[in-house]
Amino acid sequence: DSFCGKMSVCNALTQYGITNYTSSDRTGTALSLLGGYRFGRWLGAEIDYTDLGEFDLHGFAGPNHTLPVGAERDTIGLLSLDAVAAIPLGSTFAIYGKAGPTLAMVDQASCVSGIRFCDSSSNTGGATHAAVGVRFTPDTLIGELRLDYSRYMDVDAGTNQFTGGDFNVWEVQYVYHFGD
Repeated sequence: DSFCGKMSVCNALTQYGITNYTSSDRTGTALSLLGGYRFGRWLGAEIDYTDLGEFDLHGFAGPNHTLPVGAERDTIGLLSLDAVAAIPLGSTFAIYGKAGPTLAMVDQASCVSGIRFCDSSSNTGGATHAAVGVRFTPDTLIGELRLDYSRYMDVDAGTNQFTGGDFNVWEVQYVYHFGD
């Protein structure tokens, strides 16, 4: 029951012989919105909200764990406050890294077929965010284009156990520069 973790719902499911959990949806589209401030051209701070969307889990029982008996849907949002540092690669390119604390918000809904057991909960907890990327700042744009790889670590808010509580997100971003 590696997907189960600390969830009270999973403890109840185990009482009914439902012990094999699989994820039916571990990929999806994340949406993100960020704002920040630069201290010069190479240092800054950003606040970032990322909606990871919905994740589905299914529980199975019976011979060879083939009888579907339970389902869960988690919705996860992450609010990060990051310090940002960049290293120039010429006049229009730079590589950057950012890291900081994250608030994880997890909404969870679970049901078990046949016994009318349903539960829902909302939890918050801490996590850590780190990202690396490349940014392109051409003279023709009022802003920059970014390719960003983010990793959110220990995102469980007491409930979520997908991939050990870690999430990987690839992002293509356009960052508008006010005042340029």
